[in-house]
Amino acid sequence: MYDHYAFYNITIQLSGKNYVVRYETQTGYYPAAWKPGNPIQVRQGHGRLYLLRYDGEEVPASIVHESSRH
Repeated sequence: MYDHYAFYNITIQLSGKNYVVRYETQTGYYPAAWKPGNPIQVRQGHGRLYLLRYDGEEVPASIVHESSRH
């Protein structure tokens, strides 16, 4: 189901794997600190990654694809 919210696919490297996760936002907001090459604090749990925003809020991101790094 498509809810018409803006979304961004983000590649995260974590524990020897690459994850492509989907960050959805109702407002279109994308944190400036999440620019390519910048580290993002991440917690893994329940089939998702939780990304830490600048304000300390954890934002759930669905895993779209997972692969081993070579």
